[in-house]
Amino acid sequence: SNECPTIISAPEGKSLDPPIEALTDCSPSLRTLMPALVGLFIPPSWTFRGAWSGNTVPMSMSMDTFRVRLRLFSLPPSTAAALRKKSKEHGATVTGALHTVCVVVLSRQIAALGKQSCKYKRLTTGIAVSLRPYCKPTPNTPDTNDLMGDYVSACDFSDKLATEFSWEDAAKRTRDLHAAVPKTSQKVGLLRFLNGDYKGYFEHKMGKKNETGLEISNIGATPSIPVLTSGLWKMEEVYFSQANERVGAALKLNVTGSPAGGITLTLTWGEGCVDDGFAEEFMRELEKELVRVSET
Repeated sequence: SNECPTIISAPEGKSLDPPIEALTDCSPSLRTLMPALVGLFIPPSWTFRGAWSGNTVPMSMSMDTFRVRLRLFSLPPSTAAALRKKSKEHGATVTGALHTVCVVVLSRQIAALGKQSCKYKRLTTGIAVSLRPYCKPTPNTPDTNDLMGDYVSACDFSDKLATEFSWEDAAKRTRDLHAAVPKTSQKVGLLRFLNGDYKGYFEHKMGKKNETGLEISNIGATPSIPVLTSGLWKMEEVYFSQANERVGAALKLNVTGSPAGGITLTLTWGEGCVDDGFAEEFMRELEKELVRVSET
């Protein structure tokens, strides 16, 4: 067999796409800046008192700290279609409905913690959002959907514990999310105030409470293009997951739509972020509740 060359030359005239701040306004408003500055001095245990966010970030890191747990399941096309239809009928998106179901499932689990449950009144969560719709096209990439880079941010929420699902809550979460998305680029703009000291920023979080208990990343449907759905090989289901950042959310739920029409969900958590049994129960109950919501 032919050996691969040791040096691979990039095509001439090609360049990396610009960073996010070159394509959209990331300037933080005073309303965004002030809470972030306060957060550098006041620990989350104060600002998020009474909020569940998993176990405390350890004071020191080891290889064990970065071990990742992963569980996954998929909703078949029929259930996924029913969930999309129900969501649309009630003025919600799948993301809004999914977030509401997650809050319900976690609230039930927290209520079952016994004496520990008394100190938790709220649940902090985040929903990842794409900033591509707000980016300017570039000469090399006129379609912003084709940009190759980190063009994302997140919306943060703090919800009261609720053990029963309602479509009114799902619709409200959808409205809240849509209203908040245009301003999320300001969170990216806050990074410049670190003056490059990212190491110190993350070390500051050691030994403190996680800022969020759950983060949802829904990247939407995988396109059903012929090369994926015809021929000898077919791609019927697609799963994705994220790296485990120990100082991020305790639980990360990653969602995508498969070419066949189903919805796949992957849960990742770092060793020690939560008890393994807690995370596994969350996935089991999440699947049951999503099916129930889709059918009622």
